[in-house]
Amino acid sequence: MLLMVSFLYLRNAANPLILSVAQCRVLLPIPTVLIFFKLVKRLSIWFLIFCSGLVFLASILYFSRYALLETLLIHQLQAKNVPLQSFTIDNISLNQVLIRDLSLGTHEELQIDQIDINWNLIDLLKGKLDTFSLKGVTIWLDFSGQQPVLGSLHPLLDSPSSDKNGHVTIQLPVIAKLQADIDFRSAQGNLRLNLSGKINQREALTQSAVIEFGLNGFSIKTNGQFNVTIDSTQTIQGLIAIADGSINRPDLEIAKISGETTFTLLAMQLRQFKAELNLDEILFPENQQSIVQAYKQASLDLQLIENHIQLTGTLLTTNNVPVLDIQITANKPQDSNDFDIAMNASGRLSYLPWNLGGREQPSSGTFSLGLQGSGQIPSNVSQSGDSSWLEKIQFEGNAQLDCQALSYETKLLNLSGSLGFKVTINKGMGQANLTPDSIIQLGSADPDWLTQSGLPPALSKDLAKGGTLRFNQTKQDQLSQVNWKLQSKQVDIRPQLFASLRFAKTRADFMGHGQVELKLNESKAAHGVIDSWNSNFNLSTQIDHMDLGSLTVHKMLMNIPMRTSAHGKNWSVALTEPGQIRFGLSDKTKQFSIKQPLHLVISQLDVDAKQRIDDFSIKHQISATLSPFSAWVMPQTEPIEIKIHPGRFALSGQLDKNQPYQAEGKWTGATALLPQSQIKLENIVASLSLGTKKRALAQLTIGKLYHLADAPFFAPHTLSATINDKTKGKQHIYTLDVSGGLPNLKYFHFKAEQNLDNGFGKLKFNLTPIHFIPGGTQLSDLLPGLGQITDMQGVVHAHTQVDWSKKGVQKSGGAIVADNLSFTHPTFSIAGLKTRIDFDQLLPINTPPQQQIHIKTIDAGIPLSDLNIIYQIESNRNNQPRIKLEDTQLAILDGILTIEPVTIDPLSRDTKITLTLNNINLKRFFDFIQIEGLAGEGRLDGRIPILLTDSRITIDKSRLMAKSPGVLRFQSEKASQMLANAGTEMNLVLDVLEDFHYSELSLSIDKSAEHDLVATLSLLGQNPAVKEGQMIRLNINLASNLDKILKAISLGYNVSNEILKDLFR
Repeated sequence: MLLMVSFLYLRNAANPLILSVAQCRVLLPIPTVLIFFKLVKRLSIWFLIFCSGLVFLASILYFSRYALLETLLIHQLQAKNVPLQSFTIDNISLNQVLIRDLSLGTHEELQIDQIDINWNLIDLLKGKLDTFSLKGVTIWLDFSGQQPVLGSLHPLLDSPSSDKNGHVTIQLPVIAKLQADIDFRSAQGNLRLNLSGKINQREALTQSAVIEFGLNGFSIKTNGQFNVTIDSTQTIQGLIAIADGSINRPDLEIAKISGETTFTLLAMQLRQFKAELNLDEILFPENQQSIVQAYKQASLDLQLIENHIQLTGTLLTTNNVPVLDIQITANKPQDSNDFDIAMNASGRLSYLPWNLGGREQPSSGTFSLGLQGSGQIPSNVSQSGDSSWLEKIQFEGNAQLDCQALSYETKLLNLSGSLGFKVTINKGMGQANLTPDSIIQLGSADPDWLTQSGLPPALSKDLAKGGTLRFNQTKQDQLSQVNWKLQSKQVDIRPQLFASLRFAKTRADFMGHGQVELKLNESKAAHGVIDSWNSNFNLSTQIDHMDLGSLTVHKMLMNIPMRTSAHGKNWSVALTEPGQIRFGLSDKTKQFSIKQPLHLVISQLDVDAKQRIDDFSIKHQISATLSPFSAWVMPQTEPIEIKIHPGRFALSGQLDKNQPYQAEGKWTGATALLPQSQIKLENIVASLSLGTKKRALAQLTIGKLYHLADAPFFAPHTLSATINDKTKGKQHIYTLDVSGGLPNLKYFHFKAEQNLDNGFGKLKFNLTPIHFIPGGTQLSDLLPGLGQITDMQGVVHAHTQVDWSKKGVQKSGGAIVADNLSFTHPTFSIAGLKTRIDFDQLLPINTPPQQQIHIKTIDAGIPLSDLNIIYQIESNRNNQPRIKLEDTQLAILDGILTIEPVTIDPLSRDTKITLTLNNINLKRFFDFIQIEGLAGEGRLDGRIPILLTDSRITIDKSRLMAKSPGVLRFQSEKASQMLANAGTEMNLVLDVLEDFHYSELSLSIDKSAEHDLVATLSLLGQNPAVKEGQMIRLNINLASNLDKILKAISLGYNVSNEILKDLFR
């Protein structure tokens, strides 16, 4: 087919030539014409073959155009090391290329819905496009710092290629119409960029571009224009103008943003740069920390001309009051590595936009910052792609930061300071020294505000009076400074701090030094983030005096050697050696004292933190021991010594994002001894659990509580307590459960509940029924000190409850019950004791009237029965309990003994009671006092006033009298023999008493505290068989065991009184 086309073309093309030759045959010789004809014929054949090849090649290119463009695109991206995910070539024609659904990057960081390029063949041959349009462009940005902002697309930003002489050549495509809408998306927000314009070729090797742009995102809106020209010398001149911009954020509003930037680049080196930016009508809305802040204008002017840089900035209020002024100048002479820099900034702290950082607005204050210095910078810093030039820079300068009269209304007044620095840098090694006159001074502060900030109340009161913090020379004559060394992407920093704190009562000196190792990441950028760092730091502090409420800490010495390390965003803190804290502690209220200094050893302090893109976790482990010490508690009576061995404390915890703090703490090996009381607590174990309701909030166990006396009053006990969190909604409620007793008998339990929000709480105590059985549980099992009480049987139990609020105790009550209680004591025995004591108030103790105790029998050397006591417990004005006996009586010697109503104070030494005897059987009375041969008939009544002072009894003028006449007989063979020679009168008395019919009989009893009892029997009567029944009056002193009754009364009083004293105390 191709040969036929060529032949026809040759035939048609030869005809005109033949005619032409024929017409000229007259002029040319025939041989010449023949040679020319053959030459033309051969050229025509070769021309036809060449044209046929072009057609063939064009056909191949046309039919494989899609594959060729796809191969070209993939090859170019692979050369840049940029992953290609997918794309579709929708059309390739003589005037258009249309590509859809282009996706680039490992994580598809770039997505383009459509790329439309149009041209005509004539303009295309001139290197010019009609239109270049991008639609649906989305670029994902990463500002986390873990990788380049563009991710796997970062190689697209590599520097343009250069020629063989190292000169960078930039050639822009000529585009008659450029249009693009680009969406930038990130975790922090989205931004849309609209572009429209054109790129021209004004003349040979000179290009210009005019592009209008619009930005909308991050609460920013702005429009502007970008103009740039590139001439034949590759000099680039540009202009960026912002005509209309604004910012509208909840925390910042700017009504208008305008400015203009011009720049000139020669061989891609910045030669000139000028920028002016104006922000008009700036408003920071009110928030919780700051009031509304409005500014008229903020302006920034930056100029870079050859080797001179100047930056000025101002901020004006709506009243044209200068708020902030900044001036920075830097010079670097041409063809020199020397440079100098100067910076000055000043402003009014009360007018600055603290809202930006969420900080509270100060009410007054000014500041100034100055920096001056000079040095040398490497000549190749602009070509360096990494931070290696920082290892060669040299610098020496001074900086000064001053602050005057910084105040926060009534919270903090007149905080001023002056910090001076001297900085030296020499080829990667640097030093920054605080000048000797550096100082921070506080005028005064609100103590309540300091307390709310976390300081102890007493320390807050001390700091509120003002003081100073100095960084000047210490006793070691050293200055606070920081030394560092930069080498091979590693920074070694060695800080040391020497400071003194002086307030009214608090005085402290701080000394610290350390070492920090930083490793930069592999990024080639000079501003790359820190990849890892390690540091060792030793904090030494000496505090002479510090108030903590009623406590005072004095002569505190603290030494904490620490090691910190980090890798990326994960860091850890640990001790290199055990930390040591020594301090003294005293109490201003004199309620307790600790005479020897305390020593706290921190054996473990580990903190690990891990941070991810949307999560973080912090774990810690702390272990410490406190040296044994003795504390003296100072009650109103004599001081009480407590020897404490604190044991070991450990606390581990974890804090995760959006999760409550969780921690487990345990205190083990603690003991306490009360030498005076001879009471010891051993194996004290406490645990703490925070952030979870699966376990108790806190638990306490006392493994052994016992009395060290040779004859211990109580048996070894165990005690356990549990605190639980019962929070419901907004009501924070906590409960306390305590139980204890013997190892094999838990006989008491109490439970308390406290609402922290409304202040309401309650406590319930239960003494579980204790069944005393001969041969089983006995009182001596609980209280060995009462081991003389044996053969106890019966049941004892009790319960109490106390309710309170923020105003104090609201209600309290309880009961003690003894049911059919019997026991034996060497001096007496009791059987059938029944009582129920109801308390309608415990703080102070009060009971309703008509409380009752009933005892069936009492054997105290004299048979007593049916003791019935009706009483009431009430408190006096000093809230001290007293027992009000309302009615007390018992059966004795066939009669009744009654105690007249009286109020007994168990805490008093003296108690007066009056015994009333009614219808006492005289015969049984004489049988009880056991006087040989004495007997009688009749009934006695009378009163016995008794004064009980401690354990002594006094009786004054007591008198018992016979109710009616009766008979008294005294017949004693022993007495007759003893008095045989006593005379006639004594014989007459003995004869009369053998059958004495009395009309009057009385018994007088007296006893002083120091002397024995004196009993006098007075009689008036006759013996019918003696002297014809003549009336005779007799007074007889009796020596008998009458004091048995009194001893029984005294013993019962003393036993009950001691028990009541212990209970009430």
